[in-house]
Amino acid sequence: MASGLLGTAVLVVLIASLPSVAWFFWMRRVMLRRQAALVRELEERLRPRDKQYWLVGYLVGFAARYRTRDPRAPVVWVTYTTPPYHVFFYLPAIILGRKRERLEVAVEPRSPRLLPGTAYVYKPRIATIALRVRKARAQMRETREAEVRLDGSKYRALYDTPQALELAQRIAQETMDKAPLQMSFVDRGQNTLGFSVALDTADHAWPLVKHALELASRL
Repeated sequence: MASGLLGTAVLVVLIASLPSVAWFFWMRRVMLRRQAALVRELEERLRPRDKQYWLVGYLVGFAARYRTRDPRAPVVWVTYTTPPYHVFFYLPAIILGRKRERLEVAVEPRSPRLLPGTAYVYKPRIATIALRVRKARAQMRETREAEVRLDGSKYRALYDTPQALELAQRIAQETMDKAPLQMSFVDRGQNTLGFSVALDTADHAWPLVKHALELASRL
């Protein structure tokens, strides 16, 4: 009796796994092609003098560092991640949780003296963003916190000078018109400014990278 139930359970698992295996290999190709297309576009647009890449997780994204030919923004960091679409049984969580692709762009201006301090304006309930802010807090000598409203939405702010907070808020306001904002930041210690946003598709990434370059060029 027990052996019969065990055999039935194994058969059910095997049958259930067939569509998940087919989905995995099909979606893996889709995700890799999407990331490769984004990398090609970034390299064609930025024409970097040097470049470095790191994988983020398995299939879910990459981080890149580009040394550009633009003296106003000599270094650009891009991190692109997606939900694990390739995991068939995780799809309900992706759909119900409305999980989306994410793009973070950080630009190093030509001098850290152009940045008035460090400030992060962020959505506190996003785990990856909360972790990023905790790391920033550990590097800051002085910290202040506040709640800010941008276009009717509540954000938290961590900052060390009012001038840095003002710049981070301006970056947030100018970025919100282009994509759902998760975080904007100015970090004098890291000599970077930028933002993190949710994406509908990787096709929307380059206009946002261009926007970050424009932000740095206006310092």
